[in-house]
Order: sequence, then structure tokens, then C-alpha cells
Amino acid sequence: MSDPGIKLSPRHGLNPSMGICYYCNEESGEIIIPGRLKGDAEAPHAAVWHKDPCPKCAKWMEQGIILISVRNDADSERTGGWCVVTENAIQRMLTADAAEGLCKARWAFMPDEMWDSFGLPRGGEK
Repeated sequence: MSDPGIKLSPRHGLNPSMGICYYCNEESGEIIIPGRLKGDAEAPHAAVWHKDPCPKCAKWMEQGIILISVRNDADSERTGGWCVVTENAIQRMLTADAAEGLCKARWAFMPDEMWDSFGLPRGGEK
């Protein structure tokens, strides 16, 4: 049997954790098995472990660009706005260079001031 590369925690064993999607902050459906963490810490019950989108967010990214409101550029503290806009809308809202980069990335944090100036929604359904 090949070595899966997981070092078991003496106290917590496989040390499982539920994956949380980086983009929508909902459970991704993944069970993460980190094993031994630094200081033999217990893994959190649920956490963001990577930036791969969950299946739902991956579908949203195929259809448009995910925008997430944040307090400011520096801290990325989310403030409750989350929406998907079309590439066409991004091209109308931003300069050509900024729109090109955002359309490639498929997501962005947007500071509240900019979010509000574009009249984007807060809360509600995703």
C-alpha cells in the first residue's frame, strides 16, 4: 500500500475537518483530512483549506464573475454583499485592463465604497 503522505496526529488521528468554500463561505461537501497540524493542534470543525471553488461556485464562475463586498482592499473583511455579474457588465463598469483581468480570474473582492457606487445588492439569495 502506498503512503498517502498524511502524518497522523497522536492526539487527533486523521483530524478531520469540513471544507468551506472560499467564495460563498458555505460547506463545500469536502471532508479534509489534515492529520497532524503544527503543534499537534486539533483541526477546526469547518474551515477554508484552499481556493478551489465548490461545485455551485464553479457553475457561477462559468456563467459570470463572482463579486464579494469587503470593508476595504487591505483587510478583505467581508461585509455581506455577494453577487454574480456578466462579463458584459464588468466591461461596462471597469477599464478595459481591469475588466480583462477580472474576467480571467472569475471573482474579486470589491470595497464597499465601489460596491455601493455600482448599486450592487447586499444579502439575499446566491
